[in-house]
Amino acid sequence: MKNRLISILSFIALFFFILAVPSYSQFKMGIEAGVSSSTFHEPDKSPLADISSISGLTIGGILNYEITNFLSVQIEPRYAEKGETINKDTSLSQGFHLGYLELPVSVVAGINIKNFYPYLSIGINYGYLVSAVYDDLITNNEYDVKSIFKKNDVAVDFGIGLKYSVDPKSTLMFQTRYSYGIANISNQANSTINTRSLQFIFGFLFNL
Repeated sequence: MKNRLISILSFIALFFFILAVPSYSQFKMGIEAGVSSSTFHEPDKSPLADISSISGLTIGGILNYEITNFLSVQIEPRYAEKGETINKDTSLSQGFHLGYLELPVSVVAGINIKNFYPYLSIGINYGYLVSAVYDDLITNNEYDVKSIFKKNDVAVDFGIGLKYSVDPKSTLMFQTRYSYGIANISNQANSTINTRSLQFIFGFLFNL
């Protein structure tokens, strides 16, 4: 975990170093919101269990620093929901709903085609757990289970998107992103849980 945190801090340090370098680059700032479909990857999960993904909310901000016409660095502080549902015969029906404050830092590469900018992105995503709820779907009772999960999550994000320049100062954005968790978020002995999330995000940016 220490090495992963160092990697994240290195990304952030690189971002601010780039800010200090005089250039003809420009900043864009904005907001984003969307939905996600997420589940857990568990090597020791029962093969008899029926696992379903859950839908969640993603909402936050965007700060994009354009280095060249085809390359930029993007930070997206946001709130994101993750989890899954599990059903087994008629004796078990449960859901886990986790809320994270996330800080994805990505490198974005694309090309300008008139007012359109299709792009690919890759980056590191650090998440801090702010809520964890266990939902017993049979009794409809909910329980706080934050103690059984670790506070920190780290994921590698892969994305594809499209930006559209409405005018010289404003841009609409749509992106699809897959977040592949590489940290074990389970706080239980002999248990490994990794997050998996597919996100669909809309955003609006304006030039600073």
